[in-house]
Amino acid sequence: DHARRELLRGGQDRSITEIAFRYGFAHLGRFAIEYRRRYGESPSATRRRSLQVNSISTSQLPVLASRLERPTIAVVPFEVAGPRPKPTMAFADEIAMALWRLHWLHVVAPSNARYRLYGKVREGSHGAIRVTVQLIDALTGRYLWAAAWDGEVGDSFGFEERVAHGVARAIQPAIREAEIDRVVHLRRRDLTAWELTMRALPCVTVVDAAAEGMALELLEEAMERAPHDPL
Repeated sequence: DHARRELLRGGQDRSITEIAFRYGFAHLGRFAIEYRRRYGESPSATRRRSLQVNSISTSQLPVLASRLERPTIAVVPFEVAGPRPKPTMAFADEIAMALWRLHWLHVVAPSNARYRLYGKVREGSHGAIRVTVQLIDALTGRYLWAAAWDGEVGDSFGFEERVAHGVARAIQPAIREAEIDRVVHLRRRDLTAWELTMRALPCVTVVDAAAEGMALELLEEAMERAPHDPL
């Protein structure tokens, strides 16, 4: 009851985790379960509702994110160095298709992408080909990942598929770490469901009660903001 009264005041000076600990709840997950059972709503829902009531301008409240809110990435057409490879060397198209199948990334035009993949195809002697690919944060210009593959002109389709699958597999942890790093610097009240999830991820892997409680709090809030998102 004390915790609920404090949440209803809508103050942001203490997190829900801090309020739970203050009134004797050492496990935030159990606190959230008992709270919902007693009051019919989650602790974060109580706080958000009180903010809506007490706020002078609702324009300052977080906007509900689309269920499709995800990082955006573009595959820039690859450069060609040396003798021009055969037309079947469509690495950019194959990589874009492999990324599209991941479903947690939006493949968009370069002008609308936060992350961009650049590549270069070099054809050497005797039909040897080297493909280099780089992942860049378009907003900061920071290089996040790079790799190279070697193949043969005679195995163009197999080589394209191998590079595409390799890129799609390798860039996922790089983008995930970049997203986690990005949301750390944002105000929590402005975070979307995706961004709340990214902020929760480091807490999930820490064997610590406070971190576990914070992860549960963030993920619960993310689910409330986008309840139909399969994330």
